[in-house]
Amino acid sequence: FGKGTVQTIMPLAQVMDRARLSHSFDPGALKLTISKFYRPSGASTELRGVASDIVIPAASGLVPVGESKLTDPLPWDTISASKYRPFGEVSPYLASLRGASAARLAADPAFVELRQQLARLKSRLDDNTLSLNEARRRRELAQDKASGKAIASKAEAEESGIPAYEITVAAAAQAGLPARMSSTPKRPGDANAKPGDDGLEDPESGAAAHAADELILDESLHVLGDYVGLLEHPPAGAGHPARLAGPQPAGQPGG
Repeated sequence: FGKGTVQTIMPLAQVMDRARLSHSFDPGALKLTISKFYRPSGASTELRGVASDIVIPAASGLVPVGESKLTDPLPWDTISASKYRPFGEVSPYLASLRGASAARLAADPAFVELRQQLARLKSRLDDNTLSLNEARRRRELAQDKASGKAIASKAEAEESGIPAYEITVAAAAQAGLPARMSSTPKRPGDANAKPGDDGLEDPESGAAAHAADELILDESLHVLGDYVGLLEHPPAGAGHPARLAGPQPAGQPGG
């Protein structure tokens, strides 16, 4: 997949010519992995990626895709660490950020609906079968459709209360915020979202998946907002990371 590796294309015709093997047609090429990426700590990003500090519920964590699901993925490994000092700027606030996000998700009706939808998806994936009974399939599709509409409507209701401001380049240097917009503008991707774009069998599932993506994006923005607020008003004992620790030895995990 190329997330933590480097590939190159090797035309087989050149290999066969060097080996004095005749060919009357183009034999194609091989895609070879020739390098891997590593973090300053020496840990590979292959297979495991970079673990998230805050995990938001999403279908991507359930669907069996990625190199780890293949029969022979490249293993995760390490090399010698580079000399570096982690900044750790987020570390003092991580517990507060996680707690605030968890509280929001527990109280958000849209996320409660999304968790239930993900639980049903996980159950179906774990079952590893697909019913050929038409009535059962129709019930499942109707349930998914109703859940998707509920998520979309609840997310839209919440987003309508989020203040929106139009800040132009010319007015960016002015102090304070401009007048609040009367309605929340549509995001660039909203107009391009088409039902069924994700390839699911229900033609309305594409719009539902898009609504779930927007819900996750909104929570990501909330987390960012929390972080900005904590930087302005640090909790007692947090302090600035640069004053909390001196130089770190090589090989310590980065912040």
